[in-house]
Amino acid sequence: MLRSTSIAFATILLLASCTAALVPQVDDPARKLRIAQDLFENRDRPLAAEPLIVEAISIYEQKHDVAGVVEGQRIYGLFLRSQAVGRSKQHYMQYGFKDKDVSFGTRLSGALLYFKRATTLAKKNNLVDILPNLYLNIGLTNLVQGNRSEGCAAFDESLRAEEERIRRNPSEKIILPPEYASFREGVNDLKAKAKCSS
Repeated sequence: MLRSTSIAFATILLLASCTAALVPQVDDPARKLRIAQDLFENRDRPLAAEPLIVEAISIYEQKHDVAGVVEGQRIYGLFLRSQAVGRSKQHYMQYGFKDKDVSFGTRLSGALLYFKRATTLAKKNNLVDILPNLYLNIGLTNLVQGNRSEGCAAFDESLRAEEERIRRNPSEKIILPPEYASFREGVNDLKAKAKCSS
């Protein structure tokens, strides 16, 4: 019994060390989020990404940095919806996520909840620059879940939020995919693909 417990403990330690292998140790929460996003979007390493996101959100909460918390929640939503997490089904079915309220089967609902929490916090604190992206991700997540009407409504909200962002910060530029000349063009393309009514 003692031997099998020791082997199990050693295996867990080995897996934990492999998960964190080649991940830079950083203290800056913004950098943690950038590294985490790169890990799950480009390197197929969600197991290494999640602790960085959770740590960053915790640091931002301790500093009472609302914009940081909003960004951390947005990144956690992207993480939960990511293909990298989808490809790691067996791990997450067995061990779950750091957020124990989310399971592999509810990860898309969890992502939606994180985007909505971030949106509520951003609106409450007048963080208009991130709102178009948050509504866009609410729309995309709803579409993935098969909720077209909610997705289309969120796309419309993202366009209204973008108009308000431009009104308040007309010189502020946003990063767009190269195929789109404007945020509106990109969202309208998504609406057309989703067969939104307007």
